[in-house]
Amino acid sequence: MKHVTLFIIFLLLVTFISSCASGTDAPISNNQNETTDVKPETAETKIDPKLPTDIRYDGYEFRVYTKGLTNVHWKSIDIAALEINGEPINDAVYARNLAISEKYGVTVLDIPGDYNNMDAGATKSILSGDDEYDMMCYHTIGLVNNGYLINLYDVPYLNLTQPYYDQNCVESLTIKGKLFAVTGDLLMMDNNATWCVQFNKNMGNDLGLEAIYGKSMYDLVNANEWTLGFLYTTAKMAAKDVDGDGIMHELNDIWGFQTEGYNNYAFLIGSGERIASLDKDGYPQINLYGERAATVMQTVLEVQNDKKVGLNSAMPIGYADVWSEVMDKNFIESRVLYNVAGLNRVTLFRTMEVDFGILPIPKYEEKQEGYQNPVSLWCANYISIPKSATVLERTGIIIEALSCESKYTLLPAYYEITLKTKASRDEDSLEMLDLIFATTVFDLGYYYNWGDLNGFINGLVDAGTYVSRLTALEKTINAAIEKTLTIIDET
Repeated sequence: MKHVTLFIIFLLLVTFISSCASGTDAPISNNQNETTDVKPETAETKIDPKLPTDIRYDGYEFRVYTKGLTNVHWKSIDIAALEINGEPINDAVYARNLAISEKYGVTVLDIPGDYNNMDAGATKSILSGDDEYDMMCYHTIGLVNNGYLINLYDVPYLNLTQPYYDQNCVESLTIKGKLFAVTGDLLMMDNNATWCVQFNKNMGNDLGLEAIYGKSMYDLVNANEWTLGFLYTTAKMAAKDVDGDGIMHELNDIWGFQTEGYNNYAFLIGSGERIASLDKDGYPQINLYGERAATVMQTVLEVQNDKKVGLNSAMPIGYADVWSEVMDKNFIESRVLYNVAGLNRVTLFRTMEVDFGILPIPKYEEKQEGYQNPVSLWCANYISIPKSATVLERTGIIIEALSCESKYTLLPAYYEITLKTKASRDEDSLEMLDLIFATTVFDLGYYYNWGDLNGFINGLVDAGTYVSRLTALEKTINAAIEKTLTIIDET
């Protein structure tokens, strides 16, 4: 009777989610290769993952190592759900896992690690030789660089060409025909970790931006006029020393934009540059040595370091959580025009009384082709499989089944319900979300972090030392690349 009741709940939940996704706006994956006018799959067109139908793993617990719930901003809520509670994401995860449980007899477990020391826990488990986890679900940068992960192309039944895996991620992070981490519909953290610009519409109206420039913010995006220069110019118009004491206070004055060190990288990506890519022979090449990259970085740092206009998260001191106590508080209380941050902020701001809009990361120049929106590969989660996993056929079947089912449960819940219904405030922002998810960037250099290039870029404050410091890192970077390639060859 319990199984029948749970199955009825599952059917009702899937019907609810499907009804939310069956309107004229189709749910959009973050895959570049998917178009925005595809209708949601019906029961007749639902993808068949072509998995065995006569296999069951009754009583097996599929163990996933995750970030857990301790970090208020980046919680693991897309792996397991204990019960239906009315929250769309939770209920979609519950429905997905129930469907796979009914089919294969497995239970999905979310096993949290230490958020601030994930690699240590994973490494200890893998080196012990114990088959402790089936899947690693966090930023697995350290594991891949030590050869602790399995090549996903070697896992039986994983079909990485399917649309429920992010094809942009697959293409960008594959080296020498091997891939060790992928995002997709099974997880939603890569969507939350996609960077954008949120803007306060009321402040923009008070400044008369549309009257001055003759276009709305959305029209500027569509006209390719949404640039870093425009953001900076209008941010300077908004910034105000309210009490006139000559000092910008984090919670008392009005800021043009809010930012952080990572946005050195975000603006660099928005400009069309990359840390690294593969050359024609499939060998990683660092792209930061070029003249344009240096010029872009000079402009980025000019914007990022203007402490009279932009509030950097590193500036306020004495707070237990600068994001909750200062940055989010400022945006919610209309003390900042632009908030440059991940899309997870959109859901956090959904109860905000003042209207806000969503924009892509700005271009560097109008002639640049397309917008580019980085996925924070540190904040995102991945499907990765530790070398200690022993029954790869079972692992492949369960991951493939969960991934396929997520396309029809978790993806619509995240995109259609959480973002489009509860968080976004206007139809134009919905179009911006479509654009943002269609232009995500998975930077090979950021994922592998050769020579700590991430720290180098995020920590830059002086454009004058950019070239000299980068040149000084060259030998370290090249050695790290060679180490990675050796590990890949041996995997």
